[in-house]
Amino acid sequence: MFFLGAAFMLVEVKCIAELSLLFGSTWLVNSAVFSGILLMILGANAVVARRQELKAAGTYAWLGASLLVPYLVGLGWLNAWPFAWRAAVGGLATSLPIFFAGMVFATSFKRIRDASGALGANMFGALIGGILEYSSMAWGIRSLTLLALGLYGLSWLALAFRGWRLAWEIA
Repeated sequence: MFFLGAAFMLVEVKCIAELSLLFGSTWLVNSAVFSGILLMILGANAVVARRQELKAAGTYAWLGASLLVPYLVGLGWLNAWPFAWRAAVGGLATSLPIFFAGMVFATSFKRIRDASGALGANMFGALIGGILEYSSMAWGIRSLTLLALGLYGLSWLALAFRGWRLAWEIA
């Protein structure tokens, strides 16, 4: 949960920065970004609530792909498009990782026995993610994607290790 909180904070900052580059840094852009983030989290929770079991590896793969594709392609080419298309494609490209991260978080949280400890670790991770945001001053906003990918990879490894440990205890 710690790694999920840290990575989420980086993805959120990256989302705000990239959409501010596309549309300008105004209160309207920021409110649209936060509305998109909340809608993606709501959608992720709805999907997890309706599905009995989600495969962690598949969800992490979609999360990684949704982070890597905009990183590799970039969003600057959207500036040549009309505003409506730029808003739709740019908003989806930047907020889709939040949807998959929300699915990973909700699925992981369903399995946790100590909810307060998990939320505490998640909030501490968000605090560390906030500190890691400053690395973008040295390496650029795009570097937050790679840092978030690394943190999500660590969360997947921690989840896999926990699963192996639980399987060992059951056997």
